[in-house]
Amino acid sequence: MESGTITLPETTTGSTTWQHVTFKQSYDAAPLVFAMPNEGSGYDGDDPAALRIKNVTTTGFDIVQVEAEGQDGPHPEMMPIHYLAMDAGEHTLPDGTKIIAGTVDTTAHQGKNTSGRSWETVTFSSSFASTPIVLGMIQTVNNEQNQIPGDVSVPWMVTAISNIDLDGFDTALDMVKTDEGTIKSNETIAYLAIPEGVSGVFYDSNGTCRKIAYETDLITDVKGWDNGCYIQDFNQAYSSAPNVIGNMQTRNGGDGGWLRRCSLSETQIGVTVDEDVYRNRKHGKGENAGLLIFSEDFTYDSTVNTTHCDLSAEYRLDECYWLGSGNFDVIDSVGGNDAEAYNDAQPDRNDAIVNFSGDFVSDRYAQTENSISISSEWTFSLWMKFPLDAAGHQDFSSDSLGFDYYFSTGSLNGRGDLPAFTLDGTDLGWAVYDEDGDLTVQDLDDSINDAGWKMVTFVKHSDDTTDLYINGQFIDSIDLGTDGDFMYLFTSDDNVTGQTLSTKVDEVKLWNRALSAQEIQEIYNNESSGKNYDGTSREPVSCSASIAANTWELVGIPADFRNPNNTKKTVADIFGDDMNGTYGTDWRVYRRDYSDSNNSSSYTFLDTNDPLEFGKAYWLGSKLDSRWSENGAVAVDYNSTNPDCPAARCVEIDLKSVSLNFGPPDNDPDDGTGPYRYNMTGFVGKSPVDWADCRFIVDGAAYTPSAFENAGYGSKQIWQYNPGDGNADSNGYTTCDDTTPGSCKLEPYKGFWVELHGPSKGKTIKLLIPKE
Repeated sequence: MESGTITLPETTTGSTTWQHVTFKQSYDAAPLVFAMPNEGSGYDGDDPAALRIKNVTTTGFDIVQVEAEGQDGPHPEMMPIHYLAMDAGEHTLPDGTKIIAGTVDTTAHQGKNTSGRSWETVTFSSSFASTPIVLGMIQTVNNEQNQIPGDVSVPWMVTAISNIDLDGFDTALDMVKTDEGTIKSNETIAYLAIPEGVSGVFYDSNGTCRKIAYETDLITDVKGWDNGCYIQDFNQAYSSAPNVIGNMQTRNGGDGGWLRRCSLSETQIGVTVDEDVYRNRKHGKGENAGLLIFSEDFTYDSTVNTTHCDLSAEYRLDECYWLGSGNFDVIDSVGGNDAEAYNDAQPDRNDAIVNFSGDFVSDRYAQTENSISISSEWTFSLWMKFPLDAAGHQDFSSDSLGFDYYFSTGSLNGRGDLPAFTLDGTDLGWAVYDEDGDLTVQDLDDSINDAGWKMVTFVKHSDDTTDLYINGQFIDSIDLGTDGDFMYLFTSDDNVTGQTLSTKVDEVKLWNRALSAQEIQEIYNNESSGKNYDGTSREPVSCSASIAANTWELVGIPADFRNPNNTKKTVADIFGDDMNGTYGTDWRVYRRDYSDSNNSSSYTFLDTNDPLEFGKAYWLGSKLDSRWSENGAVAVDYNSTNPDCPAARCVEIDLKSVSLNFGPPDNDPDDGTGPYRYNMTGFVGKSPVDWADCRFIVDGAAYTPSAFENAGYGSKQIWQYNPGDGNADSNGYTTCDDTTPGSCKLEPYKGFWVELHGPSKGKTIKLLIPKE
């Protein structure tokens, strides 16, 4: 669905031009369109006016303001309005609110001065739990006999709605008090039903994570234009005047009419019942007005996953190793809030939900480098390996609280714990420990402690209640909540030995909002099938690389040699304990060196004590089959602050620009290799990255690989050494670029070549690589 704001032109020139509206997104079938006319306290003309639409397609619709008989036809002022377009069907918003939308073709009509009056009954596809509000709008102009908008609309038709209950409603084409024209052909009426008195939020689907607030309101006893403008406050606060679409919910008395907006601000809406001028525009009997309000224009597509919105931290626990205290190598994939592991906590490569898990048994825990502020609403989700038991766990000794053991999922910076589990014998419970020291414990079904991996989700609401979900299903709620600065994973903030989670965990996430039950279920479905929480595929993590006997490999090393705490930087540190045979005889490592006087390069055979450089590739040759890894070197710090990073985190690698921007003269063959320089570059990531997501940074300005080539600085293409690939050239290289169908990826533990051209001379060239 979508909502937009448009201004309809005045029609006093006698023009028959309709206003065409192009949808913000594409639809598989023509959606249903709803709009409400505006009055605007005289700004938009005092004559009675309503809206008609036609030509609703998958890409847009036509709309115009029209006048009824007794008027002159043209409407003298522009009319700003809001519209809503929505797919037909039964839908559920992320917060669980149900919407039913559909159409009915009918000739049933109402009107004070017409005969043969009748209603068309619409039955909902499923019943509502409470009486909904219903919007309705005619989608066609099959009976129109005049040339509108230059003439008055005949027969005059607006949508009448009546007798709304849990199961359906009555509707008709309302001629109000007019008597010209007859209804001979079906018109299509679109309807939308949504519970009355609800409010909530969802996220715009255009990638910005804009939060769209909505509500439904009912204004009772609304009378006519001559009776005044009927004002009601919104239930939510809006920073500017919201989008409002509405409809009369009743048809009391014989006159009929249609709902028209007469005032709008960020706090209030005013509506009135308009009528064609027969004698006057009073409406003797009050009507109910149903309103659907959105905070602003938006596009929404339920197939677009927005669970990433307000995600503050994500610990996938997929690192090959953790180095313990002082090393922040428990990586936050989204927010840069990396954590350090304590007491020999390590990833587990053999028992996980997706890739690796974290081993946090006994007194093991992690602490973030910086605390993460959480607001009045948050969601904390993680997979836990059950059962929880007393083995190796400290006795809490709290008989007064009714349990002996306490398993903390995490806590704030000195201000109390996040939700925890408790155990008294075999009786399982859960607890919320707020910042004031209040602890509330509630019993759980002991079957929750049955062996196996389970996704545990805690949702804290602004009303200070906390919900518990297990495997995507709601279990219980505690009338208590906590907020503050999240810092400790899987332990109390006093770090008492044993007051930890004492089990394996995986896929740990913190949102700074309350997820809906639907979103939690989707996350469970995705992660339980081995995917990321948002349904995208998780790339496997490589913790080592192999080399076959009597071969060479162009290798990249996923370790941060820039880090002064990394003491394992030499050839011997990285390769020495893995490669089979004797260095220099059975295996060798070469680096690429670059001239500063011309564009030439050469290879240097390294000593085992020579240091390796960050972001550089190396030639590794071996006479024997071997498998090597980075052997506990410091994990890469994705510390770039470049705003052009296309992901949550990036790292920058230095490239060597050309020394000469021209080729060698014929009489000077030693002047370089032409106006080119080939950088032998090493990929530093642990998961594959699309080359199209990388950026070249030239003196601070960012370029996609294609834009980099178009600017003359170098090639958009990379060369990878894959001699066993059927697409490799005679030298064993395969090539790809940022437009290669099926993508072009940088791969863990592998190097690649980047070509720079003459205009790069004197420039600072870096390669910006995202963490994906």
